[in-house]
Amino acid sequence: MVLWVARKEAISPPASRRKNPVRNEKPLVERRPGYNPGMRKFMRAVKYGRVEDAKWAIKNEEINPDGRGKYGDTALIVAASYEHTMLASALLEMGVDPNARGNYLITALMVAVKNSRGPEMMEILMDFEARVRARNLFLGTVLDELRWSTLPQRYPHIQKQVERKWVEEGAFYKVKRKFFSEKNAEA
Repeated sequence: MVLWVARKEAISPPASRRKNPVRNEKPLVERRPGYNPGMRKFMRAVKYGRVEDAKWAIKNEEINPDGRGKYGDTALIVAASYEHTMLASALLEMGVDPNARGNYLITALMVAVKNSRGPEMMEILMDFEARVRARNLFLGTVLDELRWSTLPQRYPHIQKQVERKWVEEGAFYKVKRKFFSEKNAEA
């Protein structure tokens, strides 16, 4: 009887799975494109509500204020979640998109409804034309978030204001659709 014994050899992993021997070398593919040290400073200023630092970072660091942070949220969403109303109004005045989407397609207005203790942030966002009819990944809207919130019980005018904006947006889009369909029919 013959017994075959396999030779023990050091098996090295394929070249694509080898670890980089140089520790400080940057990876070939950037994990979060656009998230550089300037963006890190900007998002930190937004998180802590430092208006002047955020303005300085936008001007001097040449970053995109509509860009996403480390966890996928925009600066306006972070400001809305921490209720930094002064910072949110400053960002909106500088031209930040009030309808920019974060993770799960949420908007700053949805976050403001969910996390707010008062109506100030919602009013600021609606003044700058934040869409009430926008849907998140789970097809929820601002009205859906408002139904689960305790905000309408404390501030009943907010519910009426959001419903009025809902109707205005619907009427605007119907007129817009009708105008463009007539224009295309003439051409």
